[in-house]
Amino acid sequence: MLTKLRELEIDGSNPFANDKLHRAIPCQNLTNLIKTLTDPFVFAVVSPWGTGKTTFIRMLQANLQSEGLTTIYYNAWENDFSDDPFIAFVGEIEERIENGVIVPDEPKRSSGYLNKVKETGLKLTPLAIKLITRGTLGSIDEIKSLIGDDSDKQLADFLTKLAAEEIKGYRERKKSMSQFKEHLQNFVGSVAKQGNRYPIVFFIDELDRCRPNYVLELLERIKHLFSVAGIVFVLAVDKKQLVQSVKSLYGLQMDPEGYLRKFIDLEYQLPQPSSTDFCNYLIDSFGINELLLKRQNQIERCSLCRYFVILVDMFDISLRVQAQCFMQINMVLRTTVLDEFLDICYLTFLTVLKSRSALYNAFNNREINDEQFLSALSENYDLNMLNEFDDHLKPEIVATIKRAYKDHAEYEELVRAYKQKKLGAEMSEKERTIHKNMAEYLCRRLCDDIHELMVKKLEIVEQFQIQDA
Repeated sequence: MLTKLRELEIDGSNPFANDKLHRAIPCQNLTNLIKTLTDPFVFAVVSPWGTGKTTFIRMLQANLQSEGLTTIYYNAWENDFSDDPFIAFVGEIEERIENGVIVPDEPKRSSGYLNKVKETGLKLTPLAIKLITRGTLGSIDEIKSLIGDDSDKQLADFLTKLAAEEIKGYRERKKSMSQFKEHLQNFVGSVAKQGNRYPIVFFIDELDRCRPNYVLELLERIKHLFSVAGIVFVLAVDKKQLVQSVKSLYGLQMDPEGYLRKFIDLEYQLPQPSSTDFCNYLIDSFGINELLLKRQNQIERCSLCRYFVILVDMFDISLRVQAQCFMQINMVLRTTVLDEFLDICYLTFLTVLKSRSALYNAFNNREINDEQFLSALSENYDLNMLNEFDDHLKPEIVATIKRAYKDHAEYEELVRAYKQKKLGAEMSEKERTIHKNMAEYLCRRLCDDIHELMVKKLEIVEQFQIQDA
């Protein structure tokens, strides 16, 4: 596992057995709400990338099924290769009927209704429309070249005939749409006859990863074709990505929020998990604990999580960025041989800093020295929060930064100067302890430039061009 978050296993008999982010209550609330719906409805479960949307809707699906609802899961991104979302979507439904997933007691009748849905629906696809209208013609010159004569009368006759065919095609599509909904309603009714009094729930996942035109075509199909009583859609989306899809197709002047409201009846903002819960989720998802055990690293899972949570608060990073940080830590651990030294604490510090601050590049490009770097860090972030993890941590990090990019002689001079520094009487006991630790770590860092070593590890990771999963 390199870049993707592991999908947690969902036990159909106990959907929340592996619930790492405490999503059982919101999941049950949505279940209760969906069970009351009779009219067509479209939910959007909204949350940034990497925050567990797929796991959540899988748990919701399992929970709905355990309470007797018929559900269908559709991964839009896996079907993004299709020219038309309708064909891929109906194909997925058909496959589930054949496999006995939907109304297993009477698949033939359901298949019959679905075939009628498919037949009428195919008349509404872009290909069918193009055939009905005989394609879209371009300029007047193109039309003239097709009819082989430039006389006004022949051109007028041709355009009149073309307009008549367009009107006929419009009427046929309108009739097909009415028939499609009628057959779809019969299909929903065949499911209800099996004792299912609840709506059929379609889950559409990974929509925000698809091509913009595919995303919007699928939303349009849902709104115009599947708006039938007894059908509910649940979309899992990163709202920002969806907004970008609208803008990329319709331009920056378009109101994407207003456009999306035409298709989505209700947005449900997935509750943000606590930093500790999300950190443990990432550690499990990337298999970080197993990697640390293989290395027999001194820092344990609980320590890494506690330390990472402090850094999250200190640098104020989003859930998305937290997941990206663990991607990089994961990659460094997997690209470093077991007997090679890794300072996982300092690596984690650099990874979080790199994601949040331009100071990382400024220092490593030698645009500022260690004193300027530390001064800027202190001005912008509360480094004393590091002491909440361990009194040794802040001085260890400061010493590592001071050691960075210095040769042996330069660093020996720094150690001597620090040892000669007198402790003031006004210092608290804690400050004296920190000073003592600082002197200890300055001496310990004489041989190794840990900062440069960890930076090089992160540079190696960058060469892999890690992408969001």
